[in-house]
Amino acid sequence: MTFQQLKYIIEISKSRSITAAAQNLFISQPSLSKSVKELETELGITILKRTRHGISFTSSGMEFLSYAYRIAEQIEGMQSYFRQDETNERKINLSISAQHYMFPTDALVQFIQKAEKYHSYTVTMQEGRTTQVIHDVLVQQSQIGIIYVSKATEKFMHRLFQHKGLEFIPFRQYPPYVYLRAQHPLASRKQINVRELEPYPYVRYGQGQDPYLFF
Repeated sequence: MTFQQLKYIIEISKSRSITAAAQNLFISQPSLSKSVKELETELGITILKRTRHGISFTSSGMEFLSYAYRIAEQIEGMQSYFRQDETNERKINLSISAQHYMFPTDALVQFIQKAEKYHSYTVTMQEGRTTQVIHDVLVQQSQIGIIYVSKATEKFMHRLFQHKGLEFIPFRQYPPYVYLRAQHPLASRKQINVRELEPYPYVRYGQGQDPYLFF
């Protein structure tokens, strides 16, 4: 097993496709598939399974991916540490996954402004569905995940966090909002209940196939 193979597996998890991962890694698809197969043979496990919808990670593959992220982070941290110049200025790295909201972006801007005192810093933020945010934190692709938990899903989500060994820390309560055009019949109302919205078409961010995440 090599560090390069770990990076291959990590890139596959990000790209969700052997073909896309190979393109991002600038290698051929057969070479990438061969490397994954050799790794599976060496470890005696199946990391990836192919379905009609593409590829997915097996339970053993998910466990391996978690280790791969941790090892890669440690190696990259070690490389970064020893590449620092003699002054050894402080560095900071932060990775965040969040749902489609404005406040994480605003908070990130404030964080970057405060991080200017560091010699260098790396901050990444990516948006995704609830399941993707949880997955990113679970496999340590992101250090922090920001999601909205409603009263309707609170008990289920807390059980999910506990099952996956994740810690959930509420930091703000927000009422739900509806964005309406200025000429909309309900635009002048200060408060609207759900039943009043039923006759009207609406747009919302998709949450995949998990019905409990729509509330």
